[in-house]
Amino acid sequence: KLGKYKEALGFAKKAAKIDPNNAVSHSNLGNIYLDLGEFTEAQNCFRKALSLDPTYGKAFHNLARSKKFSSDDIDMELVTQSDQYVSSHNLGVDRQISFHFGLGKIYDDLKMWDKAFRHFNQANSLVTASYDARSLQTNLNNILQYFNSQWFAEHSDLGNRDASPIFVIGMPRSGTTLVEQIITSHPDVYSIGESQAIPDLANLMASLLDSERSYPHCIDQLGADSTKELAGKYLDIAKQSPFYQSDKRSVDKMTTNYMHLGLIVTLFPNAKIIHCTRNALDVCLSCYFQDFDGRPPFAYNLGNISHFYKEYERVIDSWDQALPGKIFNISYEDIVSDTETTIKALLEYCELPWDENCLMFYESKRQISTASNWQVKQPIYRQSLNRWENYEKHLGPLLDTLNQPSNDNELTETDNDLTSQIHTPPSSTPSVFKKVLSIFTS
Repeated sequence: KLGKYKEALGFAKKAAKIDPNNAVSHSNLGNIYLDLGEFTEAQNCFRKALSLDPTYGKAFHNLARSKKFSSDDIDMELVTQSDQYVSSHNLGVDRQISFHFGLGKIYDDLKMWDKAFRHFNQANSLVTASYDARSLQTNLNNILQYFNSQWFAEHSDLGNRDASPIFVIGMPRSGTTLVEQIITSHPDVYSIGESQAIPDLANLMASLLDSERSYPHCIDQLGADSTKELAGKYLDIAKQSPFYQSDKRSVDKMTTNYMHLGLIVTLFPNAKIIHCTRNALDVCLSCYFQDFDGRPPFAYNLGNISHFYKEYERVIDSWDQALPGKIFNISYEDIVSDTETTIKALLEYCELPWDENCLMFYESKRQISTASNWQVKQPIYRQSLNRWENYEKHLGPLLDTLNQPSNDNELTETDNDLTSQIHTPPSSTPSVFKKVLSIFTS
């Protein structure tokens, strides 16, 4: 998690050596190889884990993610075995979820669309997630109300003029990891990954400003000093990346930072903002087919996913109006159909000189720990374009919501009243939060 992959690999190898019959140890070792882009080694680890424990769904899911399957794949016997296990054995819920997501991915590779969707549907139905549409809309409305055109006109003198930060935003599964991989293949750029820095600064702002009002209601208390100090703390966090180099630009690929563009532009008026777009049906379906880390509540129901997408679309439209010309839009479809022209336009926007390495992004040795770690190590391929057409007959709830006018985009039933779905940091990893808080306290 700290990005120290060589050290992680050493410890994982030791763990597997200490107890060679421990399936979890071999699967963990495989995960590190997967992040390093060493896919053959990763697959061997996952096979070893499954030979020790055929019911270990997580190892099977990661094996499914590590390559593209074909009908004569060497692991097809394992696929058949796993399909039988998940249907005939009384497995725990988490193991069932992993097996179903893995089988869905494999049958999608094999173009067995109905079978794939059945497994994806079973996987999603087993995930417990409470999506609160009304709470999300309220939070987003508050942000857009405060960070409006008048705010930017009256506070254009705030912030840090540093032009080094680059923010990549968009819906999950919209091509953000691909764009990040392209940009960071440039010798003048490094990545800080999916940083929680901006959401954490937003959550901390009331405390830092000694305000009784929460973010964004407290932003009227921001002044020149506090804004520059906040920007400085963000830069300090960027410097903690193991890939940091003082003479390079940084890329922050937290997709949901699209909710916080008002704060980003206030802190860094000269920052570059790259918005990744993709066909709405393809991006929503891809979310449904993905078991995300942390399991965001919107992602396990087609109606919820399409509602979340409509809210995202509404927010981006509002930023385009409040910040005309500030956001660079890049579509996944353009990258696939006209790669070189699109990458040249991207680098020009970022004010980076042309570099051939950006065309050969899939050869980069950069470690990638997102769900797209296999895909972005491959040359550009077209299989993901209009993928939704293979599943059209299953997509009624998705089509219904996406076709609704934006002002009708509200779910009537919610399971519970969440305070905020804009940022819910995992309780086990509060490091950035604590670091920022300790900096301000000291």
